[in-house]
Amino acid sequence: MHRLEVGDSLKLLQKFPDNSIPIIVTGIPDIDELKIENVNEYLAWVNKAATLLFKKTITDGYVIFVQTD
Repeated sequence: MHRLEVGDSLKLLQKFPDNSIPIIVTGIPDIDELKIENVNEYLAWVNKAATLLFKKTITDGYVIFVQTD
């Protein structure tokens, strides 16, 4: 069974158990989209988001980041 979820991935992922999603396709917002001015704060946010994504993905799954500029 396949399921498509659309929305804020950080909020959506909270309801899924760890190691339960085979493929995640998402984008990481640019620093200005998050209204963060400090690069280190932005990198910390990206690291936290990526850690959550990888935590929810099964061991041999995929996390695909889409970048559109």
